[in-house]
Amino acid sequence: MEVLSARFLAGPNIHHRDSVLVLASDLAGLLQSPRSAVGPCAGWSAGRAPALLHSLREAWLEATRAHQILVDVMLYVTLVLQRNLCVRPASFATLLGSSGSVVRVAIQCEIPAVGIAAWQMAASSAALFLGTHPDSEREAELIRETAQRYRNFVDTAHSVSLDQLTLALLRAADQRDIPWFRLGFPHHLIQLGQGRHGRRLHETMLETTSYFAVRLTSNKAATHQLLQRLGFPQPLQHLVQNADQAVQAAQSIGYPVVVKPCHGGKGRGVSVGLAAPEQVRQACLVAAAGGDSVVVESLVAGDDHRLLVVGGRLIAGARRLPAFVVGNGRSTVAELVAELNRDPRRGFGYQKLMEFVEIDQEATDILARQGLAAASILAEHRRVSLRGTANVSRGGTAEDVTDIMHPDNARLAEDVARVVGLDVAGIDFLTVDIRRSWRDVGGGVIEVNANPGLRPHWIANPTQRDVVGPILDLLAPRSTPTRIPTVAVTGSIGKTTTCRMVAHILAATGKRVALSTTQGSYIDNRPKHSGDHAGGIAASNLLLHPDVEAGVFEMARGGLVRAGMVVDRFDVGAVLNVLDNHLGLDGINSREEMARVKRIIAENCGELVVLNADDPLCLAMRAHVRSRRLCLFSRNPQSAEMAAHRASGGCTASIAGDGPGASIVLAEGAAKVGALDIRDIPATLGGLAMGKAVNAAFALALAHGLGIPFATAASALRGFASTVETNPGRLNLLRNLPFTALLDWADGPEASAELASVARNLPIEGRRLLVLTAVGNRPDDFIMGAAKAFAGKFDRYICSNFTDLRGRAADDVPALLRRGLLEGGAAAEQIACIGDLAGALDEAKASVSEDDLLVVAAYATNLVLGRILPPEN
Repeated sequence: MEVLSARFLAGPNIHHRDSVLVLASDLAGLLQSPRSAVGPCAGWSAGRAPALLHSLREAWLEATRAHQILVDVMLYVTLVLQRNLCVRPASFATLLGSSGSVVRVAIQCEIPAVGIAAWQMAASSAALFLGTHPDSEREAELIRETAQRYRNFVDTAHSVSLDQLTLALLRAADQRDIPWFRLGFPHHLIQLGQGRHGRRLHETMLETTSYFAVRLTSNKAATHQLLQRLGFPQPLQHLVQNADQAVQAAQSIGYPVVVKPCHGGKGRGVSVGLAAPEQVRQACLVAAAGGDSVVVESLVAGDDHRLLVVGGRLIAGARRLPAFVVGNGRSTVAELVAELNRDPRRGFGYQKLMEFVEIDQEATDILARQGLAAASILAEHRRVSLRGTANVSRGGTAEDVTDIMHPDNARLAEDVARVVGLDVAGIDFLTVDIRRSWRDVGGGVIEVNANPGLRPHWIANPTQRDVVGPILDLLAPRSTPTRIPTVAVTGSIGKTTTCRMVAHILAATGKRVALSTTQGSYIDNRPKHSGDHAGGIAASNLLLHPDVEAGVFEMARGGLVRAGMVVDRFDVGAVLNVLDNHLGLDGINSREEMARVKRIIAENCGELVVLNADDPLCLAMRAHVRSRRLCLFSRNPQSAEMAAHRASGGCTASIAGDGPGASIVLAEGAAKVGALDIRDIPATLGGLAMGKAVNAAFALALAHGLGIPFATAASALRGFASTVETNPGRLNLLRNLPFTALLDWADGPEASAELASVARNLPIEGRRLLVLTAVGNRPDDFIMGAAKAFAGKFDRYICSNFTDLRGRAADDVPALLRRGLLEGGAAAEQIACIGDLAGALDEAKASVSEDDLLVVAAYATNLVLGRILPPEN
């Protein structure tokens, strides 16, 4: 199978509410057509396959029970393979289309590399699980090949996926509606919560965990010395640097002894029950393999227990049991180990709850001490250990002892955690009877672990004891907020200005605001990035900053189509309009298809969604709104839709009256919340810019959705002027030049008509000159339509290019603009075409006098601003 293309859409998207991977693949190499019917999964002998393949076979069995069409079965297998690798269980996969052997599919997925690898694994294993194999040699070959591919898949998936512990924490966080962010790949560094409410963790090591405590407990000798000085029960211990010292220490302590590295964990390099100098020498070499110092200590009698202390309180205890097999009088040790590994809870590399057990050198040595080998047949009921330590990471298992533990033993663990300074600690405690006090039966603390694993407790009590919740409570108590107020604005035109206005309102309430638009990203009005940052990726990044107290995010079409919404949801959102801008790009060819993209925002807000009731495509989105409240906006407050919404008690924002004397009115049902004269908003240029009044109405409604008093929001807008500094290139009126200039980005006929109206109504004594540009990736008719809206409104026109030609020849766009102007009635002698934008601006400046108005309809790049503004700006 060949993957032809892949696109990962993070967060809500046009296909699903969760992240999906969209793949185009050629399945020509499969045995059948992708749409062909398939029978049950082939019944090859389980005994012939390694334990590794049994989970893959179970995936195919489950898939063929659920579906009968090949591509559907493959999609199902792909979901099953990701099941244990996702925070939210993957349940969505669908065929988007096909042509011959090429299919286009959408698969729920949190990490694209895992989704692709799972899809490829499904395709490459189809021959084994769906084919018939009368030739046993061919079947054996397929089994070997598939097993190797599956191992490669698991290695790939786990190299980029989150570990089981982090997944469990995030699943619990997700259940509590706590947003989370992965801070880097392949590292398991996580942030829970947004902005100022963000808290960070690595597995069970929290940002509140003491660095000193971690350093202390990473050194077994230092920890031992501290606990010994305070009277805690401890084994006798010596720190040594070589094998000779280790033997001397063992003889001083008295056999049997334990030898282990001074640092490290997971039972690596630990040798237990050593009873002779040569064993100690060999163990010392193993323990020191990484260049570490070595600890030799007395062997404490009793069972190995892991006691979990969180926030100073013991929450779970587990008796850990080394990997073992029990004889049946017929099977060899090797056969019993193979049977043990068929437990579906076992895997390799921390992929499952328990680990596979291998008959390696350690197991061989332990068997030899018991007079056994891998080929030995065990007597019925004989229990034989295969590991010297009880670590789950070494194949061990566990039993829950929390409810039977003596209070003295629980207090001991809590005291140890307090002394070393860990907020989350795993105490390794040996005792012959956990039900009795260590003061009576003895015992000892042999290790203290920062960042303890939770698998012993999950194995011991998989359903009834919550060991994740208390850790989450420590970092993010249930009474503590984890989300900051967030705003999303989408539409075809007006997004940037609306976002700027909302950010200005929020700043007026004293909040540090994160803002991302097509002009850049900002925190507390300080630039972080320049350029187009309108989309979920920028929004998600800004939500990581600990200073941020509110977020306002422009959500443009491009980001939604190519990357998804990324953020899981916003508090309030608005869809301003759906126009022809960007049609023909990214497979979006109609306004209806564009509306489906914009609807993502309407579907994924929690508190309030504001829709433009004057736009039928926006109004239709109300059927998909999931927020607690819906607000409708209209320039016609008496329309049937607005009247019905008011009558039902709904929120409305409208512009009452005509022309500069109009007012923005916000209402809840029949009750007026507040009104604002549009002339009082500097951005409207005295009420001439009705488009900016519409932006302000949406901003007031969004602020209302966040609970900001109308008076506060209105006061903020009375101080919002659309200048080169506050909103560059969005209707900036410049009067401090040798002439009057108006800078605006008019993308499309609607925006052009609005700009033309403002220019005609400004009190200008001289001529009006227009420098007109358009983006080259727009359709010809769209470019001409934008120009046509300007025709007859200016005394002279200069047609030029956007700074980026977007694949067009240098004279294409100016020529199209000229044609549009001519069709609109402009005279040919009024029009000049200058393809170089810098040259066009220089020509325009040279052509205007003190009483003239120069309108520049171009994106406010440094080139434009540098040519228009005086040098000191």
